Amino acid sequence: MGLLLPSCIIPLAGDRTGRSVSLHPADLQPGKTSKAGLFGRLGPPLAIAGPGEEVAFPAPRVQHVARFGARLDGGGTTTRQADAWFASFEARGPVRAGHRVYYWSTTTHGGWALWLVFLVFRGNSSSTDELWVLVDEETGLVADVVRRSGG
Repeated sequence: MGLLLPSCIIPLAGDRTGRSVSLHPADLQPGKTSKAGLFGRLGPPLAIAGPGEEVAFPAPRVQHVARFGARLDGGGTTTRQADAWFASFEARGPVRAGHRVYYWSTTTHGGWALWLVFLVFRGNSSSTDELWVLVDEETGLVADVVRRSGG
């Protein structure tokens, strides 16, 4: 005869930082989607940068799991050299002086907890989606799109 132990599984509250980038790549069509359409779909970007510029934007918060709970750390500001963003586009075609990169990012955290009598088991997940859009400021149109999703 088996022993029954009281237990329950509880989903842990999720957390999201940054701007949502949940869209299908076909929603942004180079040479057709306008800057106004871009803002209408995604809202304001976290950063806008031109070649040679250094850009600062909100840093994602990171979830740390300890023995008796989880906490979110981070925030603040991250600084990047925009030339690294332009390198992704330069490999695909010429970048002109009138081009700027618009950046969106979202980081989501979630998880679960299993309570078994006096023991607690936790599972956590974290993922970051990033979107860089090359905009031709002279025409006001999207020139190219690079997206990265990761867990």
